[in-house]
Amino acid sequence: MQRHPIAVSAGILGVLTLLGGTAFFTVRLQHERDTANYQVRVATSVLDFLREDLLAAADPAAAPGHELSVREALNRASDAADSRFADVPVEHGAIRTTLAGLYDQLGRYAEAEREARKAVALGEASDSRPEARHAADVALIDVLLARGKLDEAELMLDQTRQTNANAATDRNERADFQLLQSRLANLRGQFDQALALADSVFQAERARGSADTPLALRAAEQSAANLQMLGRHDEALPLLLAIHASRLARLGPRHPSTLLAAHEIGLLKRHQGQDEEALTWLQGALDERRAVLGEQHPDTLSSANEVATVLQGLKRFDEAETLFRHVLDARLELLGEEHQFTRNSMSNLGLLYSLSGRLEKAAPLYERALALETRLIGESHPDTIALMHNIAGLYRKQGRFDDALAMHERVLAMR
Repeated sequence: MQRHPIAVSAGILGVLTLLGGTAFFTVRLQHERDTANYQVRVATSVLDFLREDLLAAADPAAAPGHELSVREALNRASDAADSRFADVPVEHGAIRTTLAGLYDQLGRYAEAEREARKAVALGEASDSRPEARHAADVALIDVLLARGKLDEAELMLDQTRQTNANAATDRNERADFQLLQSRLANLRGQFDQALALADSVFQAERARGSADTPLALRAAEQSAANLQMLGRHDEALPLLLAIHASRLARLGPRHPSTLLAAHEIGLLKRHQGQDEEALTWLQGALDERRAVLGEQHPDTLSSANEVATVLQGLKRFDEAETLFRHVLDARLELLGEEHQFTRNSMSNLGLLYSLSGRLEKAAPLYERALALETRLIGESHPDTIALMHNIAGLYRKQGRFDDALAMHERVLAMR
């Protein structure tokens, strides 16, 4: 070593490099093996549960003469999960996340929230892997947004953002949270911010050559929705037509995702004033959603609401009133009075009564909707501003010109 210090040093460095590389690849292989074993374990548990608990509940032999609904089967499966997975919290968490997603697809948001909260709690209390905790968090934030619990959803997103800042998170996980942030901004009426967040995800996917993946299409769909709210219809339409064509080819005409794209195209056509073409798209989406999702599903109610709005524009007031009334009653039962969609239904029905000259029916709906909007989202929200504009029109028709002028001036000041 004294005679050949350079050669010996180089040899030692070479050996250390070899050992370091061996250790690195050993750890990496172990991690990949652990990940694979974990995924197999969880996937097997989920499949066994779906086969033995969820689908078995729908076996005619288990309940002769009774055809079980999907919701009844889910309820039974949810009840069975606690005892079946009492000793395996990791698998239990995956099951609860799965059930949350299934309830969400059915539009049963209260049950979806219950399952998602259980999944999050199980993830926090066990040695669940980060991807499992991510899936549970996404499921809970998603249903909180669907239920209009925006403050709680925002708090969870902020906590997640802080966690992700200190961890090497997967790009798909970052994209998931970014799209949830976009949805939150949209619901708060911050359409510029919502568009920037969604478009960032879409452009990143396009740059990787994957503009037709489910993630890219979701991002494009959210971008198009915000472009519509900003009045940029010419930019939104090509996105929506491409999304619809892609889903039609991959998923078929009756898949809920394809129907969502058709609904959004109809909505855009209505915004452009093309009522007859809008009615074709929206009525088609409504008919299929009724058949696929059921009369009371939130997505079906959204299509019914938009069909009614077009009928109102065509002065087919009796048909529009029947639909608006049905949607409002269903949303009151399903979502509650304070939900954004229910408030929107109150405002829509009030506008129809105002336009058709039934002012005495319009006033109570408008007044209740305005009280809710002001308390829940404030006067500066675009939805509140639109409602106040319509109320000013009602005052004008009632001959209350001073009140109408004062309301119009408030709207312009905030606008």
